[in-house]
Amino acid sequence: MATSETASLIGAETPEKTEEHSKLDELKQKQRVASWISKRYRIAGKASNLFVTTAYKTAFELGLDPHLILAVMAVESRFNPYAESSVGAQGLMQVMSKVHADKFEDHGGIQYALDPVVNIKVGSKILKDYVKQKGSIELALKSYVGAAATSHDGGYGSRVLTEYRKLKAVASGSHSPSLVQAKSSSKRSARQKKAIGPAPLAKQKKEETPIRDSAVLL
Repeated sequence: MATSETASLIGAETPEKTEEHSKLDELKQKQRVASWISKRYRIAGKASNLFVTTAYKTAFELGLDPHLILAVMAVESRFNPYAESSVGAQGLMQVMSKVHADKFEDHGGIQYALDPVVNIKVGSKILKDYVKQKGSIELALKSYVGAAATSHDGGYGSRVLTEYRKLKAVASGSHSPSLVQAKSSSKRSARQKKAIGPAPLAKQKKEETPIRDSAVLL
């Protein structure tokens, strides 16, 4: 068996180095994704960092791909944490807070539905539950948008998966899609047709929605 000294001489990585490299790679991924989201959706870098970091942390806890969570946010709210629709969908992931009130109990109740971190955690949990129930990402997305009982989802799943592939490419550094601003609300989900769209996060007053339980920024 090679000693640690021998391993270093022949260039082999110890478990400690492998873990260190893995963490460094993840950090670089998050930085690429956060920077791209900030530019594409014209939101503050600090906010983008928070959303990406929380998505990665939550994905690890639930066993989801963080880029899928971010793709849902992109399609649902264009990363506007204060978005609200006429049918009651709220926040980054447009969670139907009254329908899923029980999932907010561990986070202080539905009054925190617009808190970015809480919204990501609850929305991701809902998505994970649908994946378990339906057995596929496509069917899970169909349920997430409220189209489980219909023959189609109006292209929602396709838009989410297209965004997912872009985010994966950005994260890997293999491709940087052009910074085309997110499309108008006509391309959003049915729940978003009459969404209230306040100013970007960078222009919001800090007292509008306190951010609780915030993950460490990049």
